[in-house]
Amino acid sequence: MKKILIRTKEKTFLIGDEDILYCKAAGAYSVIYLTHNNEIITSVNLLNLFERLKCFPSIFRVSQSHLININFVRCIHHSTKEIELSNSFLLSYTIKIKELEQALLSMVS
Repeated sequence: MKKILIRTKEKTFLIGDEDILYCKAAGAYSVIYLTHNNEIITSVNLLNLFERLKCFPSIFRVSQSHLININFVRCIHHSTKEIELSNSFLLSYTIKIKELEQALLSMVS
């Protein structure tokens, strides 16, 4: 099981892809929302965070502001262009639906 180090101002976290629900851009920072209802705020922007998370094939960029763990996708709302996660949270996506569906299919096959 792969893990990466995420450093914050006060702590260094060791997290795996099973810990990450989604990530959100916050200016020059990123917020990593974890599966156990915690969040990590790191001084790494979303683009650089995505580069670090590329070792996890389940982490997928769905918009300029969001990365998701496709293992936690419950469904895709086509009309509103939103992804519903397993915790019922809705995130907007801007990528093409076929690209998103292909990423989901690659994880189940």
